[in-house]
Amino acid sequence: MFWLYIILGVIFIFILLLISLYLITKKFHNKLFQNRYQNDPRIRYYTKEEFNLGFKSVEIKIENDVLRGGLYFYPDYDENKLFILNHGMWSGVDSYIQEIEYFASKGYLVLAMNYEGTLESSGKNIRGLSNSLRCVDYIIKYVKENEELKNKDIYVVGHSWGGFATVNIPYYHKDIKGILAIAPFYSINSCMKGLLPKPLWISLPFFDFIEKKLCGKYAKANALKTLKEFKGNIVILHSENDKMVKFKYNTNMLMKQNLKNASFLIFKDKDHNPHYSYSALECFNKYFKEISSLSEEDKTEYMKNTDFHKMGELDKEVLDKALKLLLEE
Repeated sequence: MFWLYIILGVIFIFILLLISLYLITKKFHNKLFQNRYQNDPRIRYYTKEEFNLGFKSVEIKIENDVLRGGLYFYPDYDENKLFILNHGMWSGVDSYIQEIEYFASKGYLVLAMNYEGTLESSGKNIRGLSNSLRCVDYIIKYVKENEELKNKDIYVVGHSWGGFATVNIPYYHKDIKGILAIAPFYSINSCMKGLLPKPLWISLPFFDFIEKKLCGKYAKANALKTLKEFKGNIVILHSENDKMVKFKYNTNMLMKQNLKNASFLIFKDKDHNPHYSYSALECFNKYFKEISSLSEEDKTEYMKNTDFHKMGELDKEVLDKALKLLLEE
């Protein structure tokens, strides 16, 4: 009987530890994702007006919410192709106007939508890591049902959170012509492994459970499996020193698959934005270093005199190479 009490005690403690770990993981997940994203009004992004971009607003129904964004273009764009641009986390379409303008300047129609819980889109929060894939699935369903868009060849471009959606969307839409992913993570686990110290990897099953509860089937996505069956062109940009999406657990793993239709543009020192110029990255790093020690009042004053456009300058030589690989027959 004594040993039975000991065994029951150990089981009770184990269950208590699991419950505690789940509650801690849930609190962490809530802190990250259970809020809406709105731009910091002190940051001055590029605007479509600066580039004289044409624009047509688009609304897409996603269950009980509405995604808002639009089509961007210059006159005489290619009628046969559509580029869908997927934004990163804690940002929205506004943060990617320079990327949108790049593809529009090459003669393509670009569709860019804010995800659920982001900027003009409705939704009480951004839901979770796998919600970008959920949103992009609805976006492509909309395209395929829209009379003006449904016959166009679809190319999907995405960065970070949007990169995750980009490398996994072929599971649901195998007829996509090509994907260009910038600093993408390949699954929920591969992302979190890069962000958490190894002793905390024990919490990953709970993180998966929470994601599945909030985002459903999309939480199961794993591009290492999906891309094996994808027939279109795959182009991946990543930097080995990326601290946000660790190269080791993501692109490095995909490179080991030896996919014949995949091209990799890998850098050693371009952080989380391998498509930015080195001067932009230098400005970006200097900016965050200098504001990190400032009070909110001093930070506001500092930001008034900051040229944010310099931090968003694209490396067009890199993007030209990536686009060529994406479109080649």
